[in-house]
Amino acid sequence: MLATERGTKLEGNLLAIYDYLFYKDMPQKVYIFLRKNRNWFEMFQLHYALGRAQTIVLDDYYNKIYGLKFNKKTHVVQSWHATGAFKKIWI
Repeated sequence: MLATERGTKLEGNLLAIYDYLFYKDMPQKVYIFLRKNRNWFEMFQLHYALGRAQTIVLDDYYNKIYGLKFNKKTHVVQSWHATGAFKKIWI
């Protein structure tokens, strides 16, 4: 899962990660959540996807993950906006 609250289109670090996955023919499904005013059903879909994801890559601050309990096998990675710099958060 790739998620951002910074914009309404995929760009920057998340676009680079998506391109890498696409060009390497990774077998996983990739869900993308961008900034949007969501109705209750779309919020349910977002939280359901967050709960089922094996890897969640965030672009900067993403308040929708705070307070959620993740499976021990779930990896949450937050990308920074500096060239080549990534930090990894284990929840």
